[in-house]
Amino acid sequence: MGLGLVGVVAVVGTGLLIKSIETVSEGTVAVVYSTNGVKEEPLTAGWKLISPVEKTIEYPIRNQSLTAENVSAMTSDGKKFVVDVRYQYETNPKKVVDMYKKLGRQDLQEIEIIDKVDKDGDTEESHTAMKSISLNQDIQKIVKEVVAKYTLDEVYRTKPNEVNTDILEALIDKEEEKGFIINDVSIGVPKLDDATQASMDAQVQETQNQQLKQQQLETAKIEAEQKRVVAEGDAEKSRIEAQAQADAALIKAEAEAEANTLKQQTLTSELIQSQWISAWNGALPQVQGEGMPIIQMPKLDDAQ
Repeated sequence: MGLGLVGVVAVVGTGLLIKSIETVSEGTVAVVYSTNGVKEEPLTAGWKLISPVEKTIEYPIRNQSLTAENVSAMTSDGKKFVVDVRYQYETNPKKVVDMYKKLGRQDLQEIEIIDKVDKDGDTEESHTAMKSISLNQDIQKIVKEVVAKYTLDEVYRTKPNEVNTDILEALIDKEEEKGFIINDVSIGVPKLDDATQASMDAQVQETQNQQLKQQQLETAKIEAEQKRVVAEGDAEKSRIEAQAQADAALIKAEAEAEANTLKQQTLTSELIQSQWISAWNGALPQVQGEGMPIIQMPKLDDAQ
């Protein structure tokens, strides 16, 4: 009987011990609570020993990527649409106890995030994440407030980055005190009704047409400028060649004139007579007229 009692006690003790071992997941901290209240220090990742009457709830302290689906909003020009909002967040480990006290365990829901699907549409890879209901509600509220400041065209095409920045800054300001750390947020493509979608598509097409025309105009301007530069280059080349030819002709004329001047300066009467005599081969004319001298030398004044 005694041995049996010991065995029962051992089994019960073992069961209680096993029940008292809590595994805290990596990337989280766990708040410990019971009917007696909440412990002020959260548990870090790993195996932890707690009382059998205590329970835990894990808060993510590692970045999580989630989506708030089908958030409805209205733009400043009265256009309604729904949009998916992607956001990344984590919780401040120093504030998780206060978060639990204010929001309770019902604020966090464990959800499955699908990472990959096969060709048949079945889930291949997934992971669990903790979704905050209050954070999701704040996101929807802030998206509505920010979108109301912009036109649909600004949200849809011209200023999506500015819209995202405004939403992110508003969320950071609102959630920091609560303990949520917002790392990023971005809205997807607005889901419009058929009439509004057709109108937006027409605006997009018109913008693309204008951009194409502007691009063609710029291309034509560039080509015209290139042709002008080439034409000016050819004209300048021809001018330089003509100038070079003119300069060469002038230099040649000046050289010939200079040579003639030098010749005139050095061509004296004595030199002419000497050159004449040197050039005479000694032959006399075959026919001589009466009274005609046998040979006539150039007069000295003829050479002047």
